[in-house]
Amino acid sequence: ARVRSVLALAALLVLAGPVLAQEEAAAEPPSFEPAPTGDEDLSAWQEVVNVLTAPFRFLGSILYYTFKFLFYDVWAALIEWIVGDDEVGRALDELQDVDPRVRQAAATRLGELRDPAAAGPLGRALGDGVPDVRRAAVLALAAVGTEPAVASVRGALVDPDPGVRGAAALALGRAGGPYDVARLRSMLDLEENRHWYVESGIVTALGSLGGPAEVPLLRERLEREADGNEWVVVASAAHALARLGDASSRPRFLDLLRSDVQIVRSAAAEALGQLGALDDLRRAAAESGEPGTVRAAVLAIGGHGSRADADLLVRFSQHPDPTVQVAALTALGFLEDPRAVEEAIVGVEGKNTYVRLAATELLTKWTGQDFGPSAPAWREWWEEARAGFEFVETGRGEDR
Repeated sequence: ARVRSVLALAALLVLAGPVLAQEEAAAEPPSFEPAPTGDEDLSAWQEVVNVLTAPFRFLGSILYYTFKFLFYDVWAALIEWIVGDDEVGRALDELQDVDPRVRQAAATRLGELRDPAAAGPLGRALGDGVPDVRRAAVLALAAVGTEPAVASVRGALVDPDPGVRGAAALALGRAGGPYDVARLRSMLDLEENRHWYVESGIVTALGSLGGPAEVPLLRERLEREADGNEWVVVASAAHALARLGDASSRPRFLDLLRSDVQIVRSAAAEALGQLGALDDLRRAAAESGEPGTVRAAVLAIGGHGSRADADLLVRFSQHPDPTVQVAALTALGFLEDPRAVEEAIVGVEGKNTYVRLAATELLTKWTGQDFGPSAPAWREWWEEARAGFEFVETGRGEDR
């Protein structure tokens, strides 16, 4: 990376040499014929000189800044394009920084870049003394996804820090294969892995890599009480069983819709949606008086339902609870129903600050426009755009 930077700088200096010389020459004061002295009118003579040379000075300025732009800006951009902006090189350098926060950010960035050349340095970062750096490195290795990278992820399953072990299990669920299931299952037999974060990572990975043989093990965790930190394991088990298509867990999912923990309710609703139990969700939304249950059911209906559910969602967009209103608007957007825009504008016009801000954010995401929380501006735009409107982005399919 440093060699490429030096070569780029050398090329720029060679190309810019003539321009630097021209700048030096231009910086020298212009010479004039000796001005008249004595009884002649000096100010009048100077005025004549200024008038006569003005066009040439103006033309010189244009030429100067034109050449400066061509040689400095254009050539610099061209050299950067040829040599490349070595983001991977910079991130690899920062992976050696003395500040652990910089190393953690560098590992995360390398995961986003997914360059196979980063597998080795990220693997060595698993020996970093700071757990947060190791955790970022193991997730980045899963994103890189090459066999050497995945092998390093497997090695991190025995890291002394539970946060790193849990992240390694999650990472293996993303980048591993069915042959890793036995390794993950054996982890659950160790007392040190009874930590909620490690266990939830293993459960999530088994839902991605496992099959019917893993259902009993996952059902055992789904049946736990969602108290303390155990709710993380319960919610992870719900997602995993839904991914495996376990319809026998449906009664437990219905029970969890009434959980005191919103994330558990959302996981149960999402699981019912994945299993196609939309009637259960519609019934829960219509009959429950608990806003958290309604909110979870409404979002799952939007994520897995059809345009036929739009009328139901429009009604919920006028629910007395503001969080349900926003959930219904979001769900209408998932279905790409134009009434989502109309109802969101109504939300911007309302008095509830939470609804106004959330509706504004949704409108901006759906339309690509940004009028802020100005209902008149949104209404004026909608009158013109309504006929051929198409959603720019809805968020359907994202983690909810």
